[in-house]
Amino acid sequence: MAIHKIDGVDGTLNFPKKFVTLLCNGAITAGQWVSVDISLTTNGLGGAVVKAPATANGATMVVGVATETTTATGNVKIQTAGKYENAYVLNAVAAGLLDLVVDTTAGSASAAAAGDLVSPCGCTLEAASGNLADVMIYDKNMF
Repeated sequence: MAIHKIDGVDGTLNFPKKFVTLLCNGAITAGQWVSVDISLTTNGLGGAVVKAPATANGATMVVGVATETTTATGNVKIQTAGKYENAYVLNAVAAGLLDLVVDTTAGSASAAAAGDLVSPCGCTLEAASGNLADVMIYDKNMF
């Protein structure tokens, strides 16, 4: 079962953030975008995640960004909403609240293009530096 926690909502200068702990299928690095994995049914369908795959027109069911690194199948904490610092993005991503999708590189977001068929998973808060950028994760209300 997913553990849901809302953090940072009490302070006046805090960004509200939302976290969930789920089973992950394989290696994930902190900062990579993850999506629901329907091939792993240990916790029932929808109870596991995988590094968001590179998929033409955008990866489906992207739920957030991994906040910790795992090298094999096991539990991983995921931020599903709010500001995340140093998320994986393509190096060409610019600042300016550009909508993001995962399409060309697994686990990394890029600016949404006209041909993308999925809803954005977040937006940029700053230009990418070394394939990392601060982002705002859109809450998809899955968890």
